[in-house]
Amino acid sequence: MNRTVFVTGASGYTAKHLCLQLLDAGYRVRGSVRSARRADEVLAALTPHLADLSNLEARLDFAELDLHADTGWDNAMHRADVLIHTASPFGPGDAVTEEDVARAVEATLRVLRAAAAAGISRVIVTSSMAAIIEADPPPPDGIYTERDWSDTANPTINAYARAKTLCERAAWDFVGNEAPGMVLTTINPGLIVGPPLDSHFDDAFALLQRVIRGECESVPNIGFACVDVRDVAAMHLRAINRPAAFGERLIGAAGYLTLPEMARIVADAWPDRTIATQSAPGGAARRELSNAKARRVLDMDFIPAEDSVRDTARFMIENGLAG
Repeated sequence: MNRTVFVTGASGYTAKHLCLQLLDAGYRVRGSVRSARRADEVLAALTPHLADLSNLEARLDFAELDLHADTGWDNAMHRADVLIHTASPFGPGDAVTEEDVARAVEATLRVLRAAAAAGISRVIVTSSMAAIIEADPPPPDGIYTERDWSDTANPTINAYARAKTLCERAAWDFVGNEAPGMVLTTINPGLIVGPPLDSHFDDAFALLQRVIRGECESVPNIGFACVDVRDVAAMHLRAINRPAAFGERLIGAAGYLTLPEMARIVADAWPDRTIATQSAPGGAARRELSNAKARRVLDMDFIPAEDSVRDTARFMIENGLAG
């Protein structure tokens, strides 16, 4: 198998796992990064974990690209067979303005236009549960599926969820209206947890890090549908060649955990550590995600959320990141 997969945002927490799985599966990988330093970071993260290091320079290369500039995208995607668009201009914890939202949508379209110009017909876009769980009204049983879409006109929706929803909508509209030969799948993960391949991680990982460090006397009583980073990467990989995934949204979720529950999982596994497990007053509405479609279409057997939390904590403790 010598097909080339173009992965945007290759230095990301999830994207590194994806690049690892793609290379181990026999694909060539070309990753977009913001700088040569980030390319070195990805290479250093992947090397200890790759099953085969032979001829790596021919199987993995990088392109320095900016999501907010047209320069270089068309050339970089030349001769790629598949696009997996994981890059995002911001994360859930960032302050997002309406200008940021508009630029994020344009960045998504920039990448898709370059893919279309390069003749790439298979595209997978990493979306988010944020594009689902702000549906108005919510599902009667409180369990969200791929049929649900966040309502961007709802005045209570946060800017991050609005951006993720509009970006995914833009991708579907582009394929439907401007690139009918392109086959799109979107992956909509919940809160991504699990051990990173290096010490560079995103906001979701940092959230759990604060819990494990025991930085407060009580833990915010909020919860998330969680999914392991290794499973999110596997969903992208499996979606490439599965016809049942073509033209579909696919939720990635293993189970629902509150932050106090996560804290208790870690406290039970490492009883010598001082970890707050008491819930702070208040809390948010419970929003669960159904993984039935991903299990059926991709044959996913998700890592239990409790195991992912323990694996994340173990990584932090063993690498001096838990305080």
